[in-house]
Amino acid sequence: MAKIKAGEDKAEWDRYLLELGERIRRYRAFKNITQKDLGYITGTSAPYVYQVETGKQNITLELIWRIARGLDLSLEVLFADGEIWEEPTDKSVRQLNDAVRELKEELAKLRQPEEALLEKVERIVAGSERLIEKFRAGAEPQVRFTGREDKEAT
Repeated sequence: MAKIKAGEDKAEWDRYLLELGERIRRYRAFKNITQKDLGYITGTSAPYVYQVETGKQNITLELIWRIARGLDLSLEVLFADGEIWEEPTDKSVRQLNDAVRELKEELAKLRQPEEALLEKVERIVAGSERLIEKFRAGAEPQVRFTGREDKEAT
């Protein structure tokens, strides 16, 4: 086994810090936590969090642990390889728009019975207004109830 000398793999280490910082930034943004808030949670500061997220700050394992806890993540998730989540794409945005359109159509269907009831109430009100006008004109209209709606007896 070969011994690793200090500074020998600096470029690789810098890439790793940058990748870790980017993962922290993306998780923080996903959870709507500001750099200032994450700094407060971890006992650091917003500028320090910025340096961590940009790979400019070499951090301790303890701070990584505090960051993971502050983001409500396990260390395994924070260090896991692969994508954190899919970035929005034109396809996913179209799918969301299609889903919203379908929901609006379903909502319109649900409102149709409500509109039919409203039309019925409007007919009853109009009939009542005609009865009131006849009453004011001196006639005594006879009203009978049919069980469905009031009708003027003639």
